[in-house]
Amino acid sequence: MESLCVVLAPSVTMAVGSLTALGARVPPKVQACTQNFSAGLLLSAVAGELYPLMDRDLGTGTSVVAITIGFALGLAFMFGLEAVTEGGEEDEDGETEGTDTPKRNASSGSSMTCGLLEGEAGKRAMQVFSKEIVPLLEEDMRQLDQAVAAKSRDDIDSALHSSMFHVDKGMRSLQCKSPLDEFNLTRMRFHLDELKGNTGEARAAAGVKAAKQALKDFQGTLEHIHGHAERQAFCRWKVQAIPPTGVELSEKIPWAVVAAVTADGGVDGLLIGLAFAANPTAGWAMSIATCIEMGFLGLSFCATLTNATRNKAKVVMIAAMPPLALVCAGLTGTVVGGLLQEIPAVFVSFIAFSIVALLFLVTQELLTEAREVAEDNAFINSMIFVGLLGGILLSKLLG
Repeated sequence: MESLCVVLAPSVTMAVGSLTALGARVPPKVQACTQNFSAGLLLSAVAGELYPLMDRDLGTGTSVVAITIGFALGLAFMFGLEAVTEGGEEDEDGETEGTDTPKRNASSGSSMTCGLLEGEAGKRAMQVFSKEIVPLLEEDMRQLDQAVAAKSRDDIDSALHSSMFHVDKGMRSLQCKSPLDEFNLTRMRFHLDELKGNTGEARAAAGVKAAKQALKDFQGTLEHIHGHAERQAFCRWKVQAIPPTGVELSEKIPWAVVAAVTADGGVDGLLIGLAFAANPTAGWAMSIATCIEMGFLGLSFCATLTNATRNKAKVVMIAAMPPLALVCAGLTGTVVGGLLQEIPAVFVSFIAFSIVALLFLVTQELLTEAREVAEDNAFINSMIFVGLLGGILLSKLLG
């Protein structure tokens, strides 16, 4: 019963996050705070609970081999899972060979570009690339060279941004194109109104601090618009906006994303179960540290589904798959962990795998995404240390 409870906690928070996504979204700064706090909790769980579990008397050679294998498998799995998640929607878009017309209809998940052009379309794209894009890049380099020679920050910045635009233009010229869908156009109109408000704030700024904040707000809104103009891959910490009423959705479920998120939930459950089998205190610490992360994963995952279909029953059934996978894998991990106590080398490899999976989440996702929003905000950035302290105190209380 205790092993069931320890894996139910994060699965319930994930389910709650999914239900929340049906009608609400979390402000970016609140999200960044929870990202940093969750990262601190997970770092505490790795250092205080998982790392000591690898300290077993296996002999130096055996320990080195077991830990190295666990780390290698963990890296391969996490980078592979990331590739599947980010590439899933692009793979499902597909394209008709020899044409620049994508197979699927425009939807809330569609974008201006899909896969790379091939065949005759690819040859035409390369002609455009050679005759138009490359000369533009060469001219950008000449402008940048002159700006550096003149030691002008403004000219250097202008040349760099011009070159970045031409790189984006070149990327689009090499990929099949689909028109901007109504969902993204609606969101861009919404953010355009925000941009006008940001302009008014900039004009009304009475001091340097207010002017800087107005520019940061303006830049943030520009990035929102840019995100809707370009393709956005699924990300657990970037929740899609609620689709406007009346906008037609594709009704095509992103199954690659579903599979990746379900596998992610299963891995987290397995880690919790293994930790619980080795030490109940470690299992509970892992469970609590994972709750926030799984809650936001449920939120972003369900938001992605609601931007693909308006069928609530379908959304609920699919959104329930990762929490169920977490519970099943967690119970399995508890049983397997108990059996692996008799094979210490394999158990140590599993713990090494777990450490890599959690550190990958912290370094590649939580802290990176939080930094984009927080920048130099001391309060948001301090939340990682609050989470670390919370994890240490939690370990003391559970111990």
